[in-house]
Amino acid sequence: MFIQDTTGSQQTYIDASVACCKDVCIALKRSGQFDLEEDNENGFLRLAVIAFRDHFDGDEYVTKDFSGFTSDIDAIVANLSTLVAYGGGDGPEAVTAALDKALKLKWSRDAAKVVVLITDAPPHGIGEDGDYYRDGDPDGIFQTSV
Repeated sequence: MFIQDTTGSQQTYIDASVACCKDVCIALKRSGQFDLEEDNENGFLRLAVIAFRDHFDGDEYVTKDFSGFTSDIDAIVANLSTLVAYGGGDGPEAVTAALDKALKLKWSRDAAKVVVLITDAPPHGIGEDGDYYRDGDPDGIFQTSV
């Protein structure tokens, strides 16, 4: 799973992610350890993308997933290619909201689970200067003890 920060500072990272994520997927497929067909003797490769921004009015979304997991590498690349950097505000971003969304997707029970988090910001609630939500994230996923 690729989790991509899409706040204002991220456009160069988003652009790089498209190429890098495709390379990672192709390398996994070529390794011979994974296949894109479920009926095989190798592991079944399923991928997902979640984009996130922050908890501010005016942002198009806080988190956005693209219909869960797929074995279609081109669809993953196409989904990443649609992302545009925008928004944010304070330093921390909606990292915990994105991770929570990732946990709630339908993961295969016996799968090796890997998340690649692409961001330059910490989550809310850990004491960063300028954090509008210093006591935890606004969704209540993570709360600090005060």
